[in-house]
Amino acid sequence: MNVVCCPGKGAPYPGLCLVSESIRWTCAVRRAHAYLALIVFLSSLKMNTLSNSSNQNSSQTESSTNLASIYTVPLNVMIERVDREPKPNYIFPGIKEPSLGFCVGPPKSGKTIEWETFGMCVAAGETEFLGQPISLSNRKVLVFSYEEFYQHRVDRNKKQMRRLIEKHGESWLSNYVVADEQSPRYLATDAHWAQLRLNILAHRPGFVIIDSLTRLYEGAIEESHTATGVMRRLRELVNDCQTTILVIHHTLKQTDAPLTIANVAGSRVVTQEADFIYGMNKTSSGIRYIKPIAFRYANDDVEQVQTFVIEEDLWLKLTSLAYEHDLLKERDGRRNDGNRDLIYDYVVTNTMSSPNAVVSTAELTKAFVDTRVMSKPTMHYSLDALIEAKKILKVAQGRYRALVN
Repeated sequence: MNVVCCPGKGAPYPGLCLVSESIRWTCAVRRAHAYLALIVFLSSLKMNTLSNSSNQNSSQTESSTNLASIYTVPLNVMIERVDREPKPNYIFPGIKEPSLGFCVGPPKSGKTIEWETFGMCVAAGETEFLGQPISLSNRKVLVFSYEEFYQHRVDRNKKQMRRLIEKHGESWLSNYVVADEQSPRYLATDAHWAQLRLNILAHRPGFVIIDSLTRLYEGAIEESHTATGVMRRLRELVNDCQTTILVIHHTLKQTDAPLTIANVAGSRVVTQEADFIYGMNKTSSGIRYIKPIAFRYANDDVEQVQTFVIEEDLWLKLTSLAYEHDLLKERDGRRNDGNRDLIYDYVVTNTMSSPNAVVSTAELTKAFVDTRVMSKPTMHYSLDALIEAKKILKVAQGRYRALVN
């Protein structure tokens, strides 16, 4: 694909006016179809005026057929065409290539961290993320973070990338492209959207992350004309640039409410246009979890959600599967303190008899989860809290002992 630069004075962004010839050709073809349709229609009007009544019906039929054939074909023709074309690829569960989707959830639930690290895994050539396969030939990732001041974001990214640098070196970093300090904080004008399009066309990424939806419009996303305008622009970017775009979307802070399509802001228009929607939540007891909310091209009917914790280097660590309604029941902070006390007392009782004695995760599960004293996510959350408070020591994977002063 050849890329042409048009740096003339009339260009809104001299030096950046990069236009894909193939995209421009596609647009020209579409315009030609529209002109052709108009010509056929006007011709039919003229023929109707000049023809007698007997010839008028046949002329109308013929012109209508010609007009309709520009945009329609028989089903068997479409089936043959689709059978000849390459089969669509799934980048990640529920995410088809190319497509448009969202990650929704309340603030501070881990949305940005999850998709930043996912993007790094794509750029580094990893074949899985959080235990799920990644399949993408174009490993270029483009990240537009409109919410954060760039220094804060870069400091976080420096921590995150160390894990992959140890494994792959630093060459993959050129595949992970981010917005600099000159990038606008809001896409408030047509010129801003044009700049976004030009950046995507220039880098030709396989995956684009935009943080967040609230920076892409003025007004209220609940108003249908606002939501329709934003979604139309995003869908055009996906179609014209042939890439996959994930947009982070903050929901209103909700106290222990399940993640559903109904609590996505601007839900009717946004969810109707989205090809995939992932959700992330943080309960009032501090438990975070991931949930597939809606997939257009895959099964999204899951019984359990995946809980996780955020590690020191700002990567997600999966802990367990749980029923969402069980997680949302655990609202009482005093109950959580009681759960931690129960686990601590159990570890003390079973490890103080010998300096080499340890308690395993399996033993704790049998004692507290199987007996329905607490859920498995609560047990893991309580264990992490006790380790952080230096009340118990993790001596190995799934092995703990008490620390008594």
